[in-house]
Amino acid sequence: MVISRIKIFPVACLIIGLTIPAAATSAQLGRDYNELNNPKKINKKAWSKTGKPLYASFASKDIHFPKNEVPTIPDVNFWGETGWRGERISALLLLWSGTGASEVALHVSDFETSSGQKISAARCTMGFLRYVMVDEFGTDGCAPRRSNQYDSSLVADVIDYKAATSIAGRTVQPVWFTLNIPPEAATGKYKGFITVTAKELTEPITLTTNIFVRNHLLPPASQWSFRLNMWQNPMAVARYHNLAPWSKAHFDAMRPVMALLAKSGQKSITIPITNNAIGEAVEKALPDEFESMITAIRRVDNTWNLDFTKMDSWVDFMMSLGINQELCCYMSYSPTQTISYFDQASNSVKVQEMYANSKEYNSYLQSMLEQLTAHLKSKGWLSKTTICIKEAGRERLRKFVTTLAKIDSSYAISYTGNYFADVEPNISRYSVAQRQPVSEAQKDVRSEGGRLLCFYSPCSDAHPNTYAFSPSGEAAWVGWYAAANGFGGYTRQAYNSWGNRPLQDARSSSRAAGYYWVAYPGGCSSIRLERLVEGIQDYEKIQILKQYLSRANKVVEREQLQKALNLFTLNNLKTLPAGKMVEEAKITLNSL
Repeated sequence: MVISRIKIFPVACLIIGLTIPAAATSAQLGRDYNELNNPKKINKKAWSKTGKPLYASFASKDIHFPKNEVPTIPDVNFWGETGWRGERISALLLLWSGTGASEVALHVSDFETSSGQKISAARCTMGFLRYVMVDEFGTDGCAPRRSNQYDSSLVADVIDYKAATSIAGRTVQPVWFTLNIPPEAATGKYKGFITVTAKELTEPITLTTNIFVRNHLLPPASQWSFRLNMWQNPMAVARYHNLAPWSKAHFDAMRPVMALLAKSGQKSITIPITNNAIGEAVEKALPDEFESMITAIRRVDNTWNLDFTKMDSWVDFMMSLGINQELCCYMSYSPTQTISYFDQASNSVKVQEMYANSKEYNSYLQSMLEQLTAHLKSKGWLSKTTICIKEAGRERLRKFVTTLAKIDSSYAISYTGNYFADVEPNISRYSVAQRQPVSEAQKDVRSEGGRLLCFYSPCSDAHPNTYAFSPSGEAAWVGWYAAANGFGGYTRQAYNSWGNRPLQDARSSSRAAGYYWVAYPGGCSSIRLERLVEGIQDYEKIQILKQYLSRANKVVEREQLQKALNLFTLNNLKTLPAGKMVEEAKITLNSL
């Protein structure tokens, strides 16, 4: 049975694929934009005791420092960290001004050992953290959002790598410091200095760093075993920058955003092959649809011809950046399906809704998958392709597995949602909600069968999560939790599904703030993404150490590592914050 609602559009819509909105403002497109006004009142009395134009100190990465609240932290001018060769390590510097400071800049020296080995300052980056507006979790992070129902505040999240900035009086300015330890670095203790200058300072503020480089080597992100899968949204980039989808300018704008993703260890390319592939409820809350990357053409004789031009250009682009392990072809399997196609009989574009179990939809699905298989074989991509479904529920998932097997049994299936033991054998990569109970026996069965088990943080979980207001240690916790509990990767249901003002406002109408993106326009990273990568690096270090300690028969060290991993349970989060848990475990990890 076919639902009789058919919409007809001009042919141009098929070519463009998206209606371009009015041009974004220059403030949205550039780095020199104004942050939103702080809804919190300023304690002028507390600030009256800060008479200097600028203060500087190292501070905890786990704390969100309010923009206009005097920091109550000890003055710390020294920071030390241990890292492996090839590892990316980071620290938080906190600047604040009582009277205002202009032309504020940070300068890093080379790092040098007592015997003369050096790590160049060029291996370091310093980014000013910009504040975005957030709400709060409330009683349910999945609930519809109205600004008057939730308390709003500013949180430092966007990392802006500009050379200098101005800090208004009675304002806090966090800075994100990163050092990429060279793979060829000699082991030892390296000393370096960070100096802070400003027009109003009579002399620079100097901070000292000691970096302890271990002899272990962390391979590059492209070789990490951890399966990171954050869903990309190319249409958000086109809409935000007012560009025609799939044009050269669109790909140029996507390059820094997706290069940042590759640098973070991403393994999968998001490819919607049906409309509403991510979920209709989600798409209604976003400015951009996850529309199919396959262009369907209905011939006069009612047979189907498919054009893969958009999909091919997207896959080629992502592979050129190093994201090349999996083509994740997302399909919707909701009770009704929306098919967009060019109808040759009427010479127009139509959008037609069909029941998922109807004869006409099954005919389209079979034709689509057969042509997709042939095309993927011709490109040499079939072995890397999985058909991906999210949160379909047990019965719909079982029906989909059966239907797909009848049409084409060559596809692996990836599923994100609750764990169904009776369907599990048919799922190649299973991503379960982090609180979903999966027994050790079930994990062992999947491992023995070579079927990957991952997890995700659903919007219903207040902690741990990667919301913009979440303590950033919860993002670093992800890699440790995976290593401790037999998970091989992490799925995040959005990477860059931006709202209308992502650099200023992380809120949305349907999820708690920051749920839909961890990266920002222009390839700006976030503190959440950087800490997520920190935890993934630790996951890789744990796997390497396990093999090394086993080969070397270092029983005591293996027990020490396991004791650190035993901390990472959801129950322990009730008494020990995620950031503190990571901090304690890293002491053990970096000592081995």
